[in-house]
Amino acid sequence: MQTFWMQDTHIPLSIAIIDDSRKITNIEKMTPNQTHEQYHSYQPINYVLEVNQSWLNLHGIKAGDTTELELPVVLNIQ
Repeated sequence: MQTFWMQDTHIPLSIAIIDDSRKITNIEKMTPNQTHEQYHSYQPINYVLEVNQSWLNLHGIKAGDTTELELPVVLNIQ
């Protein structure tokens, strides 16, 4: 299980919480610049996609959707 908060973040964000089967388990709208409110995954997770708060809604992305994660053909890690 993972917990997130918005310390020192000045813009509203949303997170899509993604499990190991690449399914979005829940989406949380996060309030800027605070630490008292915490956002939790509903189950153990491997990934989180963090975007501007309206982005997921504008693209019709919702809990239950399945994601596809691809790395670039060439990956340079330094």
